[in-house]
Amino acid sequence: MLLAQPAPVAVWLDDADRPVRLVYEGARYTTIDIPTPLPGDVDWPTGITHPPARRSTRGWRLTARSTVTGEALVFDLRHTGAEWQVEQVYP
Repeated sequence: MLLAQPAPVAVWLDDADRPVRLVYEGARYTTIDIPTPLPGDVDWPTGITHPPARRSTRGWRLTARSTVTGEALVFDLRHTGAEWQVEQVYP
């Protein structure tokens, strides 16, 4: 499911600052893979007149399983400096 705008999420990190669990839309999820860092800034080719705003915040892509339903989803998480947000969710 592609999100129209980022949604706030509660995230718990391990000792290496990788997400290990989260609460998204009231449901608890546990990470079931090794999270992949998301790049902060993208190098856009020359000639792009209106690239998206540059991002320097950290982020992660991870697969997590619901502790209630067992459903597994892929999450793109980004830390804004003030809070964690879900940028995208994939089934």
